[in-house]
Amino acid sequence: MDNKLLMFQCPGKLFITGEYAVLRGGLSLVVPVHYMQHLVVAQGDEGKIQWISTWDDTTFLSATFLTSNFSVVSCSDSLRANYLSKLLQAVRRLDAGFITSGGYKVRSVMGANPQWGFGSSAQLTVNVARWAGVDALQLHGLVSSGSGADVACSLMAHAIHYSISMKQPKYEPVSFHPPFSDKLLLVYTNRKQDSSTSVKNFLLKRNLIDSVRDLISQITLEATQTTDIQVFAGLMHEHERLLASVLKQPTVQQSQFDGFLGVVKSLGAWGGDFVLAIPSVGVDEAATWFLDRGYHTLLPFHETVLLD
Repeated sequence: MDNKLLMFQCPGKLFITGEYAVLRGGLSLVVPVHYMQHLVVAQGDEGKIQWISTWDDTTFLSATFLTSNFSVVSCSDSLRANYLSKLLQAVRRLDAGFITSGGYKVRSVMGANPQWGFGSSAQLTVNVARWAGVDALQLHGLVSSGSGADVACSLMAHAIHYSISMKQPKYEPVSFHPPFSDKLLLVYTNRKQDSSTSVKNFLLKRNLIDSVRDLISQITLEATQTTDIQVFAGLMHEHERLLASVLKQPTVQQSQFDGFLGVVKSLGAWGGDFVLAIPSVGVDEAATWFLDRGYHTLLPFHETVLLD
């Protein structure tokens, strides 16, 4: 590598439908969000990778790795550094010639709070894969038991339908720009959910009944196409009910947002991160309802999601 900077970027994502069901062949709708993650690579000291991960001028990780085997020399956060070491080692498995000489300084800049669940790990995977010139979904499969839908969405930077058939990912861009998008809210639940743990628990303990999986796939198709907010709200309510019956958990509306006038749906792993609020009242009145109950991170859906 010469002295030129290498720069990569990709958007985050949100699962609108198909969380958990996608792990059993269900069809999901995944949309990108405006919050980009950037990766900047420059020449550095021979035999080392000096890595910094930041968000909003806050450093989440400062670490040094050996280029020989990507072992951690020093770090400010062992959990994050070990994951990154695992990711880089997986790249080497896909391309034995990845970083066999030289040294690098790398800065990963997150556009969204990493606690929000907008797919920061998937974005990192995509950016590192692009740097190395390897397949991002293959790389994902070496380090995660997740479906890969978040990686595919970040790769496409577009709304997608995603499913897994015969252990192979299938995805295609879809048009998703509901005319009622300005009437929807994204609400942070004030707690982060570990999606990898949720996936492992689901795979170990839960079997998704085929009929439920097929119903969720149909909901995905209808939710992508409808222009009626009441129909959309009904589909999201039914999606929550179906998954609750499989997961043996109350819906997020039952557990956290009882009394809300409208529908609240989990986005991704149940129990944390953001939820989608579909008010049956005005969006300002709905926002006040959440603010009064201590939910202060509210994002307008139409300003957050990269719509067609």
